[in-house]
Amino acid sequence: MDSKKIFSFTFILIIFSFSGRLYSQKLKSQKGPLIEKGKNGYFHEYVKENLKSTKNEKKAIFYRLRFFDNGTKVGKEYTKQGFFTMKLKILNGNKPIKGSTVIMDGLYQLICKKGKLVYLYKDGLLVNYKMFAFWKGDYVLMEHEDYNKKYKNQKGTSQVTLYWEDGTKRFDGHYRKVNNIWGNFKIGYEGK
Repeated sequence: MDSKKIFSFTFILIIFSFSGRLYSQKLKSQKGPLIEKGKNGYFHEYVKENLKSTKNEKKAIFYRLRFFDNGTKVGKEYTKQGFFTMKLKILNGNKPIKGSTVIMDGLYQLICKKGKLVYLYKDGLLVNYKMFAFWKGDYVLMEHEDYNKKYKNQKGTSQVTLYWEDGTKRFDGHYRKVNNIWGNFKIGYEGK
């Protein structure tokens, strides 16, 4: 290699390294659960190995994107249900890297004696969620949330279907905001 090529190659490496560092610093400044009045949109949220959120980056192994509406975290925290003491199993996705937080991307499962939760993340966004209960010796689908099927294309919303143990539907609707309250609402319900 002649000296001009070596200089050009070195210069390009320095530029890429510098721009990558700036981008990384920008992302780092945006990470963490932002619960401030008026915050709207998607923000980074750190999670521990049980997928519970944490403000402490040192305790986190992953981060995901979470939607906030006027400072309030939107969506359910399934891992906070009392009867779940669950173990994380990565079925097909990013794995933790010691000493850093990794974006959630892939298929993750939390499992216990009473059931399992299956999450599909794409670039930090929750795409799909399923809850299975262990019933009569098998796992039975109890809840399915599809974030690709948004209510009128609104951010933070999802289609929700709940099932009885025999597999019949007991609820079909959307997780969305009605009268300033986020929750599950049946299809066709528009509020008061």
